[in-house]
Amino acid sequence: MTKETLRMQMLAGIITESQYKAKLNENEDEAPLVITVKVTEEGKTKMRLYTGPSSIKMTSDKNNSQMGSNYYYIGNTEFKLGEKAKVYFAKYRHDIKEILVSYLFPKNSEEFTKLVNSQYISPREMKGSIPDGNFKFENGFEKGMKDHRGDFEIISVK
Repeated sequence: MTKETLRMQMLAGIITESQYKAKLNENEDEAPLVITVKVTEEGKTKMRLYTGPSSIKMTSDKNNSQMGSNYYYIGNTEFKLGEKAKVYFAKYRHDIKEILVSYLFPKNSEEFTKLVNSQYISPREMKGSIPDGNFKFENGFEKGMKDHRGDFEIISVK
């Protein structure tokens, strides 16, 4: 339930102020297991993304296992012969309310194509990846909320 919905219920007399505060604190501690995000224009510029999906549905492992959550494709830099291209993946961790971003340098065009065409890959396939940053959702998980750097925006929450 969103903060605004709780507030409206309190103003309408459906719940008391103490119930409102209790539910608000309850909601603050919980993060959803599934979120759908998009990389903002600012995020695309910072990461120099050439292509990427318009939205990314991410699921966090309910047991907070480091090896249980997949890494989701978020975009890549331009692939040019003779230059290294980065392929970015992100993992959502509901327990710490963050998206963790890492990238891989594909060894050849076949590996680049395989990675770019992957919706997600397993933690085992991320071996050798380079961490790029943590993106914390300090203000909650409502539609339209952005992480503390402004690189990811929430589209929907389940």
